[in-house]
Amino acid sequence: KPHPPKRVIDDVETALPLPLSYKLHGVPQPRPLVPPTKIESTPENPFPYKYYEIALRRGLIGLPEKTRKYVEMAGLRKRYMVVWKPVTPENAGLILRIKELVTVRLVNEIPEKPERPKGFVKVGSVGANKLMV
Repeated sequence: KPHPPKRVIDDVETALPLPLSYKLHGVPQPRPLVPPTKIESTPENPFPYKYYEIALRRGLIGLPEKTRKYVEMAGLRKRYMVVWKPVTPENAGLILRIKELVTVRLVNEIPEKPERPKGFVKVGSVGANKLMV
């Protein structure tokens, strides 16, 4: 009995557009993961962006120890923690090891940590100049 011919991607049925290949009307579009501003690539920095912004989106409970070590090497300890790593082939390989657990954006600047208020204001000292009798 002859085998049926193998189907290939050029079949007529696969010519239909995929659900995400056309614009959905009325559905808010997510923001792009790549910012629009690129830097010029130079010999000392051949990449168009400076940093990876890596955020851990999934917990590590139930994952193999090797995967946990890769997440620890990336500097991530808790869910939703964000770290910035320079764009290098080594860091790209590290991200590929944990790509199912993290979200990655390419950025050119690390945001500064905002200065938190103290929570109190010193008005003055009461009774410091008076002698207690």
